[in-house]
Amino acid sequence: MSNNNLQEFIKEKTKNALKLKGKHSPLSERVNGDYKQLDIKRIYKINEQKKEFFLIISKNYKKNPKYRYFLVSVLANVSSDLLVEIAKDFALKNNIKLIQYTLYLKTRRINLLGLKELKNQDDYQKSLEVLQSFKINFLTRLEAIKNMIKN
Repeated sequence: MSNNNLQEFIKEKTKNALKLKGKHSPLSERVNGDYKQLDIKRIYKINEQKKEFFLIISKNYKKNPKYRYFLVSVLANVSSDLLVEIAKDFALKNNIKLIQYTLYLKTRRINLLGLKELKNQDDYQKSLEVLQSFKINFLTRLEAIKNMIKN
């Protein structure tokens, strides 16, 4: 599957999506012990799924491919270290990146996000399913902790 097919697929998916406005801060990732920045080109809210799913298009720090695409699920609207600890196990097992990032610039809230990188068109549906199960797992674990505290 070529990168052009993925770009055309992304173009089709974002046709009816809501674009988040504003200049977003870059994402960083660790590569061989160094931190590399991925400048954000666009962020879209995806309408076809349940709420709180986004698509991030970032510029790659390498020349090829020029852009990288991430499917994103918002796990919590206000993040904390406790919430990261709750989500960490599932994320590691399923190769999901956890980040604390502000999606809506005016609110200044730092969201807890699960990112799954799309490398080809087939990854899209699989990634959606994994992120949905991640969100369900996270909320279930959070509810169990809440019930333990009540009792």
